[in-house]
Amino acid sequence: MYSSYDPVITALMLTTAIAVLVWLIVTEVRREKNKRLATRITASVLAVASLTLLLLRPGVPISESTAEIILVTKGSDHTSVLRLADSLHAEIVVLQDAMQMPFGARSIRLLPDAATLVRSPLRPSIIHLTGDGLMKEDLEQLPPAVLKFYPSPLPTGISDLTAEKKITLGRTLHLQGRVSGLGTAARWLKLLDPSGKPVGDSLKVSSKQNVFTFSDAPRGTGNFFYTLVLDSLRESLGVSVVPPKPLNMLMLESSPSFETRYLKTYSAQSGNRLTVRSRTSKDRYRTESLNYENVSGDPKAIPASAAMFSNYDVIICDDETIRAMSGAERQALLTAVEQAGTGVLIRLTDGARMQSAAVQSMISGLTLTSPLNQTSEWIAPVWTEATGKKVSPIPVSKLRLDETPGAQILAADAKGKSLVAAVARGWGKVAVSVPCETHLWVLEGNRKTHAAYWSAMLTMLAKKSTGESMVMPSGEFFFEDKPMRVSVYPSRSSDAATVETASGDTQKIYFRSASGNASERHARYWPRETGWHAIALRQGDTASVYVHAQSEWTTWQRAQRQTATADAAEMRQSKASQGLKTSEAPAASPVPAARRTLHQPMPLWWCYIVFLLGAAYLWAERKF
Repeated sequence: MYSSYDPVITALMLTTAIAVLVWLIVTEVRREKNKRLATRITASVLAVASLTLLLLRPGVPISESTAEIILVTKGSDHTSVLRLADSLHAEIVVLQDAMQMPFGARSIRLLPDAATLVRSPLRPSIIHLTGDGLMKEDLEQLPPAVLKFYPSPLPTGISDLTAEKKITLGRTLHLQGRVSGLGTAARWLKLLDPSGKPVGDSLKVSSKQNVFTFSDAPRGTGNFFYTLVLDSLRESLGVSVVPPKPLNMLMLESSPSFETRYLKTYSAQSGNRLTVRSRTSKDRYRTESLNYENVSGDPKAIPASAAMFSNYDVIICDDETIRAMSGAERQALLTAVEQAGTGVLIRLTDGARMQSAAVQSMISGLTLTSPLNQTSEWIAPVWTEATGKKVSPIPVSKLRLDETPGAQILAADAKGKSLVAAVARGWGKVAVSVPCETHLWVLEGNRKTHAAYWSAMLTMLAKKSTGESMVMPSGEFFFEDKPMRVSVYPSRSSDAATVETASGDTQKIYFRSASGNASERHARYWPRETGWHAIALRQGDTASVYVHAQSEWTTWQRAQRQTATADAAEMRQSKASQGLKTSEAPAASPVPAARRTLHQPMPLWWCYIVFLLGAAYLWAERKF
């Protein structure tokens, strides 16, 4: 018989039970009335034996297969694990971080991490994984076996969130996510900006509607925290707001206008370098430059060559200017767009000019039509980076942009009809703008709307940076003592980056090429402290990321592990069904599946019943 106690204690308990049983039998034999002696002795033996079994908690031997194991991870429920083990008769393997579970007398195998399973004597063909699962890098270390996952319910919290951790000032920060663990009652979720004020209205979330969206326009540069609040739960999101890269802009206008005047004001305030050439009369032009420290050459010279056009990131002009250009100038402009990636925005002012062959050659791919109503309209534009505030209507041209396959809509009306659309030409883009007088927003006091609109239009059209930039996944958080992946794209000269921690320590991380993509390289960094970390490439881009403590965003972390484990389980089962190898992890020499003997605790309820019956009989026999 197997007991859960130490052998010495078991022997002592058995000796005591035998001594008590002998004493009871002797007492019964010496009684003067020996009627029903055999029955009394039997009742005494059953009572003592059942009480002894209750105290010893014995087990019965069972045969268990090592072809299947139960891998217990953090977040597992011990009742479910034991129930699964009883039904499968499989060995329980517990990872170190899940050892807080009460297993009682159940025999288990303890491992420090998932990678140790490969080096253990176990050779399972099926792994039943319970709890929150493992991260991708840990799943890759498991031995080749079919994986079956039994996830635990997620606690109440943010389980999914997509938001840019690095954003340019003037753009809108969009947050989209999901709340898990909600009961039947609805709860209120709100977003607090860096000053602690709510962003928009609070959202009601429930088990039926657990998806949320928030938007906000940062009002300054620096490292800030946004906070999601759900009842007593508060989760902070670190956002780095960087100043926009100054653009080299050229504006060509057929005559001076208020639109140009306020665009110059916007450029002066935003730091963009702007050259404006205005036609004052026939064959007479006026040229001025803003934010250029040193202007090389004659500032009044007309940039008639592709090389000169290519110096600019974006060129703004009106339809009359395009029509008045010579064929050589138009070809030079197209060459700069197609080969250098310069963006061109053509402001529509006169429908007749836009229909000319000269203009049509520039906007090939965009279709303009005349509506039945030839009068100008006032429309409130909607664009991607709009802050969500109400935008006042402004005049638009009589011509309209048709829906054209392949065209990118930069701004539209409330019904989704194009107001500003762009078409790709080589490495650059050519766009047509229907709105005529955006400066009216400034006159009515909405200077921020005017700046946000033009910042969005110019950013989407401007020449793409040729320098290297770091890419941080928008749906990931970084945690202390957890690997952080840093990507650089396009990969040219930077083979390393410098990381400065919140305490001021610095460390080098080195990039390696990604498999199948030579233009992108990755590095892995293990942060050892919380706080803001500054990452700088040897040439060019910098980024600030916030490293959280492992006690933060717990629901998100559990959801990430469960998603990764479920995906791995599906992939392995799919490969197994196709007869393919389930993992590329190194496997030791094959060992045939064996069986081992375990001791399963006996059900003790019947011992309690037998003890009650025996004791009750002895009491009643003496009483009556």
